[in-house]
Amino acid sequence: MFNAACYFQLVIPRVLGWLLIYAALTKTLSPTEFLTTLYRFPLGNRLVAKIVLTIIITLEFLSGTLLLAGIFLGDIIASFLLSIFSLTAIWVVYTKQEIECNCFGATRLTENLSLKTVIRNILFMILLWIFYVPGQQQFDNDLIFSNIMSLSICLIAITMLELRSNIANLPL
Repeated sequence: MFNAACYFQLVIPRVLGWLLIYAALTKTLSPTEFLTTLYRFPLGNRLVAKIVLTIIITLEFLSGTLLLAGIFLGDIIASFLLSIFSLTAIWVVYTKQEIECNCFGATRLTENLSLKTVIRNILFMILLWIFYVPGQQQFDNDLIFSNIMSLSICLIAITMLELRSNIANLPL
Protein backbone atom coordinates (compact mmCIF):
# COMPACT_ATOMS: atom_id res chain seq x y z
CA MET A 1 0.00 0.00 0.00
CA PHE A 2 1.29 3.45 -0.98
CA ASN A 3 2.05 5.70 1.98
CA ALA A 4 2.32 9.31 0.80
CA ALA A 5 3.81 10.61 4.06
CA CYS A 6 6.58 7.99 3.95
CA TYR A 7 7.23 8.78 0.29
CA PHE A 8 7.50 12.52 0.94
CA GLN A 9 9.66 11.85 3.99
CA LEU A 10 12.19 10.22 1.67
CA VAL A 11 11.83 12.47 -1.37
CA ILE A 12 11.66 16.02 0.00
CA PRO A 13 15.00 16.00 1.88
CA ARG A 14 16.73 14.30 -1.08
CA VAL A 15 15.44 16.88 -3.56
CA LEU A 16 16.54 19.74 -1.32
CA GLY A 17 19.86 17.95 -0.74
CA TRP A 18 20.56 17.78 -4.48
CA LEU A 19 19.45 21.40 -4.88
CA LEU A 20 21.90 22.54 -2.20
CA ILE A 21 24.74 20.52 -3.74
CA TYR A 22 23.91 21.99 -7.17
CA ALA A 23 23.93 25.52 -5.70
CA ALA A 24 27.31 24.87 -4.07
CA LEU A 25 28.77 23.44 -7.29
CA THR A 26 27.64 26.38 -9.43
CA LYS A 27 29.06 28.86 -6.91
CA THR A 28 32.31 26.90 -6.80
CA LEU A 29 32.72 26.80 -10.57
CA SER A 30 31.96 30.50 -10.98
CA PRO A 31 32.41 32.32 -7.65
CA THR A 32 32.60 35.78 -9.23
CA GLU A 33 28.83 36.14 -9.66
CA PHE A 34 28.02 35.26 -6.08
CA LEU A 35 30.92 37.37 -4.78
CA THR A 36 29.50 40.32 -6.73
CA THR A 37 26.29 39.83 -4.78
CA LEU A 38 28.14 39.55 -1.46
CA TYR A 39 30.07 42.76 -2.18
CA ARG A 40 26.74 44.63 -2.14
CA PHE A 41 26.23 43.78 1.55
CA PRO A 42 27.92 45.59 4.44
CA LEU A 43 30.37 42.78 5.24
CA GLY A 44 33.36 45.01 5.95
CA ASN A 45 35.69 44.22 3.07
CA ARG A 46 36.28 41.86 0.17
CA LEU A 47 38.28 39.38 2.23
CA VAL A 48 35.30 38.90 4.55
CA ALA A 49 33.08 38.36 1.49
CA LYS A 50 35.44 35.61 0.27
CA ILE A 51 35.32 33.97 3.70
CA VAL A 52 31.50 34.17 3.73
CA LEU A 53 31.43 32.65 0.23
CA THR A 54 33.58 29.74 1.39
CA ILE A 55 31.42 29.16 4.48
CA ILE A 56 28.18 29.24 2.47
CA ILE A 57 29.48 26.81 -0.14
CA THR A 58 30.82 24.46 2.54
CA LEU A 59 27.54 24.50 4.48
CA GLU A 60 25.51 23.97 1.30
CA PHE A 61 27.62 20.93 0.41
CA LEU A 62 27.57 19.57 3.94
CA SER A 63 23.83 19.98 4.43
CA GLY A 64 23.06 18.61 0.97
CA THR A 65 25.21 15.55 1.62
CA LEU A 66 23.66 14.95 5.03
CA LEU A 67 20.15 15.35 3.61
CA LEU A 68 20.92 12.78 0.92
CA ALA A 69 22.21 10.42 3.58
CA GLY A 70 19.12 10.92 5.75
CA ILE A 71 21.05 12.42 8.67
CA PHE A 72 19.12 14.87 10.84
CA LEU A 73 22.01 17.34 11.08
CA GLY A 74 21.41 18.07 7.38
CA ASP A 75 17.91 19.36 8.24
CA ILE A 76 19.37 21.65 10.89
CA ILE A 77 22.12 23.08 8.66
CA ALA A 78 19.75 23.51 5.69
CA SER A 79 17.21 25.28 7.93
CA PHE A 80 19.98 27.52 9.28
CA LEU A 81 21.08 28.44 5.74
CA LEU A 82 17.53 29.04 4.57
CA SER A 83 16.90 31.23 7.63
CA ILE A 84 20.01 33.32 6.97
CA PHE A 85 19.11 33.65 3.28
CA SER A 86 15.56 34.68 4.23
CA LEU A 87 16.74 37.29 6.73
CA THR A 88 19.09 38.65 4.10
CA ALA A 89 16.25 38.90 1.58
CA ILE A 90 14.07 40.65 4.16
CA TRP A 91 16.89 43.15 4.79
CA VAL A 92 17.18 43.79 1.03
CA VAL A 93 13.43 44.38 0.72
CA TYR A 94 13.39 46.60 3.84
CA THR A 95 16.28 48.75 2.57
CA LYS A 96 14.66 48.93 -0.89
CA GLN A 97 17.73 47.66 -2.71
CA GLU A 98 17.82 45.59 -5.87
CA ILE A 99 20.32 42.78 -5.38
CA GLU A 100 20.44 39.65 -7.48
CA CYS A 101 20.20 36.39 -5.60
CA ASN A 102 22.81 34.44 -7.61
CA CYS A 103 21.73 31.38 -5.64
CA PHE A 104 23.01 29.19 -8.45
CA GLY A 105 26.16 31.02 -9.51
CA ALA A 106 26.50 31.81 -13.20
CA THR A 107 23.39 29.90 -14.28
CA ARG A 108 20.43 31.73 -15.74
CA LEU A 109 18.39 30.84 -12.63
CA THR A 110 18.80 34.23 -11.00
CA GLU A 111 16.37 36.84 -9.79
CA ASN A 112 16.39 39.76 -7.39
CA LEU A 113 16.04 39.01 -3.68
CA SER A 114 12.43 39.65 -2.71
CA LEU A 115 9.60 38.47 -0.50
CA LYS A 116 9.15 35.66 -3.04
CA THR A 117 12.63 34.45 -2.01
CA VAL A 118 11.60 34.52 1.65
CA ILE A 119 8.36 32.62 0.99
CA ARG A 120 10.20 29.97 -1.07
CA ASN A 121 12.81 29.47 1.68
CA ILE A 122 10.16 29.22 4.40
CA LEU A 123 8.26 26.69 2.28
CA PHE A 124 11.44 24.58 1.97
CA MET A 125 11.93 24.72 5.75
CA ILE A 126 8.33 23.70 6.41
CA LEU A 127 8.65 20.79 3.99
CA LEU A 128 11.87 19.68 5.68
CA TRP A 129 10.36 19.73 9.14
CA ILE A 130 6.83 18.53 8.41
CA PHE A 131 8.06 15.19 7.05
CA TYR A 132 10.78 14.63 9.63
CA VAL A 133 10.10 11.70 11.96
CA PRO A 134 12.31 11.82 15.09
CA GLY A 135 14.33 8.72 15.81
CA GLN A 136 13.62 7.02 12.50
CA GLN A 137 16.71 6.05 10.50
CA GLN A 138 15.88 6.59 6.86
CA PHE A 139 18.58 4.24 5.51
CA ASP A 140 18.74 0.78 7.03
CA ASN A 141 21.33 -0.46 4.56
CA ASP A 142 24.83 0.42 5.80
CA LEU A 143 26.34 -0.17 2.37
CA ILE A 144 24.11 2.45 0.73
CA PHE A 145 24.86 4.90 3.53
CA SER A 146 28.64 4.40 3.33
CA ASN A 147 28.62 4.73 -0.47
CA ILE A 148 26.67 7.99 -0.31
CA MET A 149 29.00 9.38 2.35
CA SER A 150 32.15 8.30 0.46
CA LEU A 151 30.91 9.88 -2.76
CA SER A 152 29.91 13.04 -0.92
CA ILE A 153 33.27 13.36 0.82
CA CYS A 154 35.02 13.03 -2.53
CA LEU A 155 32.72 15.65 -4.09
CA ILE A 156 33.30 18.03 -1.20
CA ALA A 157 37.08 17.60 -1.41
CA ILE A 158 37.14 18.17 -5.18
CA THR A 159 34.86 21.18 -4.86
CA MET A 160 36.91 22.74 -2.06
CA LEU A 161 40.09 22.36 -4.15
CA GLU A 162 38.38 23.97 -7.13
CA LEU A 163 36.95 26.74 -4.94
CA ARG A 164 40.37 27.39 -3.43
CA SER A 165 41.93 27.85 -6.86
CA ASN A 166 39.01 29.99 -8.13
CA ILE A 167 39.02 32.27 -5.08
CA ALA A 168 42.82 32.60 -5.13
CA ASN A 169 42.58 34.03 -8.66
CA LEU A 170 40.03 36.69 -7.72
CA PRO A 171 41.23 40.20 -6.95
CA LEU A 172 41.07 41.21 -3.31
